[in-house]
Amino acid sequence: MVAYSDPLSEALRRYDAFTAAELAIVSGQQAYSIGGRSLTRGNLKEIRDTIEYLDKRIGVLKARAAQGGIRIRGAVPLPLSARHHKKHNWFSRFRGLRANENG
Repeated sequence: MVAYSDPLSEALRRYDAFTAAELAIVSGQQAYSIGGRSLTRGNLKEIRDTIEYLDKRIGVLKARAAQGGIRIRGAVPLPLSARHHKKHNWFSRFRGLRANENG
């Protein structure tokens, strides 16, 4: 079973990993040569593109967290008795049924 982690902490964890990978490539730890053969373990451009993406993603997630999460706009609350009220029986009208005249 996979444990849940919130998107912000996951993005921060990935950002740290990719910045460490970038530092390793730049410092020469990810590329080496043995007997005329060379091996590079990471693509610097892809890593930098991912860091840029994660930086933007973290900014969006932090802004969303500061706002208090997802907001719903344009919703019209109905009274709790709307299903039973003759005048506001929109459920049966929506389904194409005739409103209950007897209450």
